[in-house]
Amino acid sequence: MLDELLEVDFTGVTEFPIPVLMFLGRHDYTTPAQPPAEWIEAVEAPYKQAVWFEHSAHLAPWEEPDKFLVSLLTYVRPLAG
Repeated sequence: MLDELLEVDFTGVTEFPIPVLMFLGRHDYTTPAQPPAEWIEAVEAPYKQAVWFEHSAHLAPWEEPDKFLVSLLTYVRPLAG
């Protein structure tokens, strides 16, 4: 599956028909957060939100569990309707 994931490129995608949320670790060197942060700013979607985890790297749910839970309740739950 890794080969397929490495081929995914959303840089040419300019709009999404569904909500787009990204949880980004400020210190993530595994998957740097700046490219997706720039992408989400440019994409058109019915709802979009980038949530920064200032004290996290790649594992925000474990590095900032309280903020992660609050973010799920704040940004994701209302979209579940």
